[in-house]
Amino acid sequence: MSDPSRPPGSPFYAHSPPANHPEVGWEPLPTHLLGVAERAEALARSAGLDEGFAARARLAGLLHDLGKYRPEFQRYLKAIVSGERAVRAPHSAYGARQAEQLGVPDVAFAISGHHGGLVDKADLTGRLEGVDPCNLLPHAQQDLPDLGQLQNLPVPEDIRRDAIAADLHIRLLFSCLVDADFLETEAFLQPDKAALRPARALQPEQLLERLTAHVEGLSSQGLVNECRRPVFDACLEGGRAEPGFFSLTVPTGGGKTLSSMAFALSHAKAHDLRRIIYVIPYLSIIEQNAEVFEQVLGSEWVLQHHSLAVAEAGRRDGEDEDGDEGYARLATENWDAPIIVTTTVQFFESLFARRPSACRKLHSIARSVVIFDECQTLPPGLLEPILSVLKGLRDRYSVSMVFCTATQPALGRSDRLPQGLEGVREIAPDPPALFHALRRTSVQWPDADETWSWQRVVDHMGEAPDRQALCVVNTRPQAYDLTQALAEALGCEVTQAHAHGLFHLSTWMCPAHRLEVLATIKQRLKGREPCLVASTQLVEAGVDLDFPVVLRALAPLDSIAQAAGRCNREGERETGEVIVFVPEEDSAPKGWYEAGRAVTRALLKMGRLDIHKPEVFGDYFAQLYGGGSLDQKSIQDKRRHLEFEQVARDFHIIEQATQPVVVRYNEQANQLARRLEQSDRPDRSLLRELQPFMVNVYESFLNEALATCQAVELLPGVYTWEGRYDPVLGIVASGLRFLNA
Repeated sequence: MSDPSRPPGSPFYAHSPPANHPEVGWEPLPTHLLGVAERAEALARSAGLDEGFAARARLAGLLHDLGKYRPEFQRYLKAIVSGERAVRAPHSAYGARQAEQLGVPDVAFAISGHHGGLVDKADLTGRLEGVDPCNLLPHAQQDLPDLGQLQNLPVPEDIRRDAIAADLHIRLLFSCLVDADFLETEAFLQPDKAALRPARALQPEQLLERLTAHVEGLSSQGLVNECRRPVFDACLEGGRAEPGFFSLTVPTGGGKTLSSMAFALSHAKAHDLRRIIYVIPYLSIIEQNAEVFEQVLGSEWVLQHHSLAVAEAGRRDGEDEDGDEGYARLATENWDAPIIVTTTVQFFESLFARRPSACRKLHSIARSVVIFDECQTLPPGLLEPILSVLKGLRDRYSVSMVFCTATQPALGRSDRLPQGLEGVREIAPDPPALFHALRRTSVQWPDADETWSWQRVVDHMGEAPDRQALCVVNTRPQAYDLTQALAEALGCEVTQAHAHGLFHLSTWMCPAHRLEVLATIKQRLKGREPCLVASTQLVEAGVDLDFPVVLRALAPLDSIAQAAGRCNREGERETGEVIVFVPEEDSAPKGWYEAGRAVTRALLKMGRLDIHKPEVFGDYFAQLYGGGSLDQKSIQDKRRHLEFEQVARDFHIIEQATQPVVVRYNEQANQLARRLEQSDRPDRSLLRELQPFMVNVYESFLNEALATCQAVELLPGVYTWEGRYDPVLGIVASGLRFLNA
């Protein structure tokens, strides 16, 4: 029997024998290099990228582990197996330096970052200085015959003259390389897991038949249902249009979810696109929409990627670049599925990320249909880089996009938005007429300088038909105060509120808690039982609630319209009542939210507010976007200078830093928390199980809670809430200031 500590045969190896399959033996380095090259090239071709891009992806695969030809790395592998002291031998710089010498700097960026992440251009120059791959190249040329044929790859003209295009090009090339490397390494080190990877291609014709059959089986009675079918049919027909940008402007309750999927499937069928990516801003509605798709199309076609679903698994983000361990990732990690349902945060922060685990999915966006649900929530302070990357995806990577909402933002190019999109085509038939037909509410706007006490709000809610009313406020403290006032009016303690038909919804509650409360609310509304709800804006977009009366604290106009969408949603009443008021304690989140309120106030004074006219929102957003920088972190300038680390550091959809804390909401949460207490290090699988029982709090709030022992750090970076967790309110902090949210 051969000594497993001594690689037999060729002296150059990529990996030592898999721990679970030592009989496989050592993996020859040429085998790994060629395997990654072939996978990277295949991923590029699958993404519809041109021959030049595919050749660059192949070259990146051939060169990425050139540094493993060094004797130092071979000794490192041997030492790991034999149990000797292993001296790390970083290797990525050698292939990157060779790519630089071949005049392909994009390949150099990808190779340099394939373990630790993309680096800034200036840092890459410093990292490669003094690195000499000359002694290694003859080995590679001997082992990889086609390496010499890939040494004259001209840079495409638009990439050469446009640094923004170069930024996105490097990210897609990096994605092909790192995903190929992960997959090839997994195939060798963890073949059992590799065999479980799904291999299911989108079948748009088959799924369209399922979707159409489902829609035809729905009731056509009632005003709302009568209006939904023409929208669905328009989306089926609109899918045949040439690829590009589209908008779907449909009133709340108009059937956008199924209609937008109909467009996507029709469009994928017409243009041989391979994937549909449905991007949703809020966790409060993502599972609801994903469940609809799974029920209608079949769960085997839908992959959810968000914090409440199965998230990252396996190795850390590659910081230990020479670790001879598996890079196992589930399909979530590279979006190898026909239909992806994900969050706005996940989608955009991946596009501006630098780490391999975040970027490996990017090539899967090419040749896709991307639907942005509730697109009015795109953060204005990042709008310029967001629109820029969307243009790049459309122009070079065969991506069609649909901007879907009842409150369509002014994303087209204009004097106020010169960075806007060109050629956006509306899918819905005659949106103004549709809004008029689906007008199901009357809106009472506040009088000038008039404010409402919580008691006045409580009185109006108590007078609602069947005592069913929703009040949406601007901050968590306001929701807390209103809940207290409602409980007093009902003559009960807050902890007993549910028994009296009173409910609170805010992000002080963990996701599992919120979902249970929403289910109870829907049940009571359907049964015409008393149901009074005090909520933050988390219920506004896409949550299927239907109240006869909705009150909304003065807010950005799109938020008011979205709150109104929870009123008489199904059109079963002659009209619903929406009341906009200004609270006596008129606090609101700062920044763009406050700016939106200011624009709403200005339009109100001018008498130009009507949420039932879609053109009003174009005017509102044009004024909003014209009032501040749409690139507050100078992301575009950093992209032009290829500062990948700086971009990743500064691009965050949610600006203010938050930290999740585990709450002991129920017995399941208690058991998981006890397992966490018994751990000596954070366990990824356990943390994933705990995500439905986590509440995100601002770091300043967490620091106060730690100082007063209301929160405890169980493990480095892992916190539990030890203070009061109320069955109605969620987190209740003693002596700490409530922060706006």
